[in-house]
Amino acid sequence: MRSKPLHMDGDLKDYTQEEILQIEAVLNSLFFRKEKSSKCKKAVFTGGHAGGGKSRFAYLLGKRYPNLVRIDVNDNCLWAIPGYQRDYIDNGPEAAYEKWRSASNYISRSATRKAIDEGYDFILVGTATSPHIMGLIKEAKSKGYTTEFHGFTAPLQKCLQRNHPDNRFSYLPDTGGVSFWLPEHHITDKHPLFNDRIPDLMTSFDRASMYWNPNDKKEPSRAFTCSVFGEDDNLRISIKNPSATLAFMKCVGWHKQPGAKIMPILLHHLHV
Repeated sequence: MRSKPLHMDGDLKDYTQEEILQIEAVLNSLFFRKEKSSKCKKAVFTGGHAGGGKSRFAYLLGKRYPNLVRIDVNDNCLWAIPGYQRDYIDNGPEAAYEKWRSASNYISRSATRKAIDEGYDFILVGTATSPHIMGLIKEAKSKGYTTEFHGFTAPLQKCLQRNHPDNRFSYLPDTGGVSFWLPEHHITDKHPLFNDRIPDLMTSFDRASMYWNPNDKKEPSRAFTCSVFGEDDNLRISIKNPSATLAFMKCVGWHKQPGAKIMPILLHHLHV
Protein backbone atom coordinates (compact mmCIF):
# COMPACT_ATOMS: atom_id res chain seq x y z
CA MET A 1 0.00 0.00 0.00
CA ARG A 2 1.33 3.42 -0.96
CA SER A 3 2.18 5.51 2.09
CA LYS A 4 1.43 9.17 2.63
CA PRO A 5 4.00 11.79 1.56
CA LEU A 6 6.70 12.75 4.03
CA HIS A 7 5.99 15.85 6.10
CA MET A 8 7.20 17.57 9.24
CA ASP A 9 3.93 17.74 11.19
CA GLY A 10 4.01 14.27 12.71
CA ASP A 11 1.93 13.68 15.84
CA LEU A 12 1.99 11.09 18.60
CA LYS A 13 -1.66 10.02 18.77
CA ASP A 14 -0.92 6.49 17.50
CA TYR A 15 1.81 5.72 20.04
CA THR A 16 1.61 4.20 23.50
CA GLN A 17 2.73 6.11 26.59
CA GLU A 18 5.88 4.01 26.77
CA GLU A 19 6.67 4.77 23.14
CA ILE A 20 6.05 8.49 23.70
CA LEU A 21 8.59 8.43 26.52
CA GLN A 22 11.12 6.96 24.08
CA ILE A 23 10.34 9.68 21.56
CA GLU A 24 10.68 12.47 24.12
CA ALA A 25 13.98 11.00 25.32
CA VAL A 26 15.38 11.12 21.79
CA LEU A 27 14.19 14.73 21.44
CA ASN A 28 15.90 15.77 24.68
CA SER A 29 19.09 13.91 23.79
CA LEU A 30 19.66 16.17 20.77
CA PHE A 31 20.38 19.05 23.18
CA PHE A 32 22.55 17.06 25.63
CA ARG A 33 25.69 19.04 26.47
CA LYS A 34 24.88 21.68 23.87
CA GLU A 35 25.46 25.32 24.78
CA LYS A 36 23.32 28.13 23.42
CA SER A 37 24.86 30.45 20.88
CA SER A 38 26.71 33.36 22.46
CA LYS A 39 27.49 35.16 19.20
CA CYS A 40 25.81 35.26 15.81
CA LYS A 41 23.20 32.53 15.78
CA LYS A 42 23.46 30.11 12.86
CA ALA A 43 20.62 28.16 11.25
CA VAL A 44 21.76 25.62 8.66
CA PHE A 45 19.34 23.76 6.41
CA THR A 46 19.96 20.96 3.96
CA GLY A 47 17.89 19.84 1.04
CA GLY A 48 18.13 17.57 -1.92
CA HIS A 49 17.80 14.08 -3.21
CA ALA A 50 17.86 11.05 -0.97
CA GLY A 51 21.41 9.70 -1.04
CA GLY A 52 22.89 13.03 -2.13
CA GLY A 53 25.14 13.43 0.92
CA LYS A 54 23.01 15.48 3.34
CA SER A 55 23.44 13.33 6.44
CA ARG A 56 27.16 12.83 5.97
CA PHE A 57 27.63 16.58 5.55
CA ALA A 58 25.64 17.23 8.74
CA TYR A 59 27.56 14.58 10.66
CA LEU A 60 30.91 16.11 9.70
CA LEU A 61 29.67 19.64 10.42
CA GLY A 62 28.51 18.51 13.85
CA LYS A 63 31.96 17.09 14.58
CA ARG A 64 33.47 20.45 13.64
CA TYR A 65 31.01 22.51 15.72
CA PRO A 66 30.21 20.56 18.91
CA ASN A 67 27.43 22.91 20.02
CA LEU A 68 25.53 22.63 16.74
CA VAL A 69 22.26 20.80 17.37
CA ARG A 70 22.03 18.21 14.59
CA ILE A 71 18.39 17.54 13.73
CA ASP A 72 18.45 14.78 11.13
CA VAL A 73 14.96 13.43 10.37
CA ASN A 74 16.42 9.99 9.74
CA ASP A 75 19.88 9.50 11.17
CA ASN A 76 19.49 10.89 14.67
CA CYS A 77 15.70 11.09 15.00
CA LEU A 78 14.27 7.96 13.41
CA TRP A 79 17.25 5.70 13.89
CA ALA A 80 17.71 6.68 17.54
CA ILE A 81 14.24 5.54 18.64
CA PRO A 82 14.64 2.13 20.36
CA GLY A 83 11.22 1.03 19.14
CA TYR A 84 12.23 1.68 15.54
CA GLN A 85 15.37 -0.38 15.91
CA ARG A 86 13.40 -3.25 17.47
CA ASP A 87 10.70 -3.18 14.78
CA TYR A 88 13.37 -2.96 12.09
CA ILE A 89 14.88 -6.22 13.27
CA ASP A 90 11.60 -7.99 14.09
CA ASN A 91 9.31 -6.78 11.30
CA GLY A 92 11.57 -5.40 8.58
CA PRO A 93 12.54 -1.87 7.45
CA GLU A 94 9.29 -1.00 5.65
CA ALA A 95 7.01 -1.80 8.60
CA ALA A 96 9.35 -0.02 11.00
CA TYR A 97 9.51 3.06 8.79
CA GLU A 98 5.74 3.27 8.35
CA LYS A 99 5.15 3.06 12.10
CA TRP A 100 7.82 5.43 13.32
CA ARG A 101 8.15 8.16 10.69
CA SER A 102 5.51 10.36 12.36
CA ALA A 103 7.54 10.13 15.56
CA SER A 104 10.65 11.11 13.63
CA ASN A 105 8.84 14.09 12.13
CA TYR A 106 7.58 15.08 15.59
CA ILE A 107 11.11 15.02 16.98
CA SER A 108 12.42 17.05 14.06
CA ARG A 109 9.67 19.66 14.29
CA SER A 110 9.88 19.99 18.07
CA ALA A 111 13.68 20.16 18.14
CA THR A 112 13.74 22.88 15.48
CA ARG A 113 11.16 24.87 17.41
CA LYS A 114 13.14 24.53 20.64
CA ALA A 115 16.40 25.50 18.94
CA ILE A 116 14.91 28.67 17.41
CA ASP A 117 13.00 29.68 20.55
CA GLU A 118 15.94 29.13 22.91
CA GLY A 119 18.80 30.34 20.73
CA TYR A 120 20.74 27.21 19.79
CA ASP A 121 22.78 26.93 16.63
CA PHE A 122 21.28 24.07 14.62
CA ILE A 123 21.28 22.17 11.37
CA LEU A 124 18.00 20.75 10.08
CA VAL A 125 18.72 17.81 7.78
CA GLY A 126 16.03 16.90 5.27
CA THR A 127 14.96 17.23 1.67
CA ALA A 128 13.62 20.82 2.13
CA THR A 129 10.44 19.89 0.24
CA SER A 130 8.13 20.37 3.22
CA PRO A 131 5.76 23.35 2.93
CA HIS A 132 6.85 24.36 6.44
CA ILE A 133 10.45 25.08 5.43
CA MET A 134 9.88 28.61 4.14
CA GLY A 135 8.13 29.54 7.37
CA LEU A 136 11.02 28.19 9.42
CA ILE A 137 13.50 30.22 7.38
CA LYS A 138 11.53 33.44 7.94
CA GLU A 139 11.13 32.71 11.63
CA ALA A 140 14.83 32.00 12.11
CA LYS A 141 15.70 35.28 10.38
CA SER A 142 13.21 37.15 12.57
CA LYS A 143 15.00 35.75 15.64
CA GLY A 144 18.36 37.06 14.45
CA TYR A 145 19.74 33.91 12.84
CA THR A 146 22.09 33.91 9.89
CA THR A 147 20.68 31.29 7.53
CA GLU A 148 22.49 29.04 5.11
CA PHE A 149 21.43 26.24 2.83
CA HIS A 150 23.29 23.24 1.45
CA GLY A 151 21.60 21.38 -1.39
CA PHE A 152 22.71 17.96 -2.63
CA THR A 153 21.79 16.44 -5.97
CA ALA A 154 22.60 13.11 -7.60
CA PRO A 155 21.24 10.97 -10.43
CA LEU A 156 18.03 9.16 -9.56
CA GLN A 157 19.47 5.66 -10.01
CA LYS A 158 22.39 6.53 -7.76
CA CYS A 159 19.96 7.74 -5.09
CA LEU A 160 18.00 4.50 -5.29
CA GLN A 161 21.21 2.52 -4.93
CA ARG A 162 22.35 4.52 -1.91
CA ASN A 163 18.99 4.10 -0.19
CA HIS A 164 19.77 0.47 0.59
CA PRO A 165 20.54 0.22 4.33
CA ASP A 166 23.81 -1.62 3.68
CA ASN A 167 25.10 1.47 1.86
CA ARG A 168 24.42 3.89 4.72
CA PHE A 169 26.94 2.70 7.31
CA SER A 170 30.10 4.41 6.05
CA TYR A 171 29.67 7.52 8.21
CA LEU A 172 27.55 6.28 11.12
CA PRO A 173 29.49 4.74 14.02
CA ASP A 174 28.08 1.77 15.96
CA THR A 175 24.96 1.25 13.86
CA GLY A 176 24.46 -2.27 15.11
CA GLY A 177 23.20 -3.35 11.71
CA VAL A 178 20.18 -1.04 11.81
CA SER A 179 19.81 1.91 9.48
CA PHE A 180 16.80 3.65 7.97
CA TRP A 181 14.98 2.82 4.81
CA LEU A 182 12.80 4.92 2.50
CA PRO A 183 10.09 3.44 0.26
CA GLU A 184 11.28 3.76 -3.31
CA HIS A 185 8.44 6.06 -4.37
CA HIS A 186 9.51 8.64 -1.77
CA ILE A 187 12.81 8.91 -3.62
CA THR A 188 11.32 9.04 -7.10
CA ASP A 189 8.55 11.47 -6.07
CA LYS A 190 10.83 13.88 -4.23
CA HIS A 191 13.44 14.01 -6.97
CA PRO A 192 11.46 16.36 -9.25
CA LEU A 193 9.78 18.07 -6.28
CA PHE A 194 13.11 19.27 -4.95
CA ASN A 195 14.30 20.22 -8.45
CA ASP A 196 11.32 22.55 -8.86
CA ARG A 197 11.97 24.25 -5.51
CA ILE A 198 15.67 24.92 -5.93
CA PRO A 199 15.41 28.51 -7.29
CA ASP A 200 13.15 29.66 -4.44
CA LEU A 201 15.31 27.91 -1.86
CA MET A 202 18.52 29.40 -3.21
CA THR A 203 17.13 32.92 -3.02
CA SER A 204 15.58 32.56 0.46
CA PHE A 205 18.79 32.12 2.45
CA ASP A 206 21.61 34.50 3.30
CA ARG A 207 24.00 32.03 1.72
CA ALA A 208 23.38 28.86 -0.26
CA SER A 209 25.53 26.15 -1.83
CA MET A 210 24.76 23.36 -4.26
CA TYR A 211 26.66 20.07 -4.42
CA TRP A 212 26.79 17.39 -7.09
CA ASN A 213 27.41 13.80 -5.98
CA PRO A 214 27.14 11.30 -8.86
CA ASN A 215 29.87 8.84 -7.90
CA ASP A 216 30.69 6.43 -5.11
CA LYS A 217 33.09 8.83 -3.42
CA LYS A 218 32.22 10.15 0.02
CA GLU A 219 32.69 13.84 -0.68
CA PRO A 220 30.42 15.52 -3.26
CA SER A 221 31.72 18.31 -5.49
CA ARG A 222 30.55 21.82 -4.64
CA ALA A 223 28.96 23.16 -7.79
CA PHE A 224 28.27 26.78 -6.88
CA THR A 225 27.38 29.12 -4.04
CA CYS A 226 25.22 32.21 -3.98
CA SER A 227 24.55 35.03 -1.57
CA VAL A 228 21.35 37.06 -1.52
CA PHE A 229 21.25 40.80 -0.96
CA GLY A 230 18.08 42.66 -0.10
CA GLU A 231 14.45 42.02 -0.88
CA ASP A 232 14.97 42.16 -4.65
CA ASP A 233 16.88 38.87 -4.64
CA ASN A 234 20.07 40.40 -5.95
CA LEU A 235 22.49 37.51 -6.17
CA ARG A 236 26.21 37.01 -6.07
CA ILE A 237 27.17 33.72 -7.69
CA SER A 238 30.48 31.93 -7.26
CA ILE A 239 31.08 28.92 -9.49
CA LYS A 240 33.20 26.40 -7.57
CA ASN A 241 33.29 23.60 -10.12
CA PRO A 242 32.11 24.36 -13.67
CA SER A 243 31.72 20.71 -14.71
CA ALA A 244 29.79 19.89 -11.53
CA THR A 245 27.58 22.93 -12.07
CA LEU A 246 26.75 21.91 -15.63
CA ALA A 247 26.04 18.34 -14.52
CA PHE A 248 23.82 19.62 -11.72
CA MET A 249 21.89 21.89 -14.11
CA LYS A 250 21.30 18.98 -16.44
CA CYS A 251 20.19 16.71 -13.60
CA VAL A 252 17.54 19.14 -12.37
CA GLY A 253 16.39 20.08 -15.86
CA TRP A 254 17.46 23.71 -15.84
CA HIS A 255 18.61 23.45 -19.43
CA LYS A 256 14.89 23.31 -20.22
CA GLN A 257 13.93 26.23 -17.98
CA PRO A 258 15.53 29.42 -19.35
CA GLY A 259 13.18 31.61 -17.31
CA ALA A 260 14.03 30.11 -13.92
CA LYS A 261 15.55 32.28 -11.21
CA ILE A 262 19.38 32.43 -11.15
CA MET A 263 19.55 30.40 -14.37
CA PRO A 264 20.67 33.37 -16.52
CA ILE A 265 23.35 34.22 -13.96
CA LEU A 266 24.72 30.69 -14.02
CA LEU A 267 24.74 30.63 -17.82
CA HIS A 268 26.64 33.93 -17.84
CA HIS A 269 29.30 32.67 -15.44
CA LEU A 270 29.69 29.38 -17.27
CA HIS A 271 29.87 31.10 -20.69
CA VAL A 272 27.27 28.75 -22.20
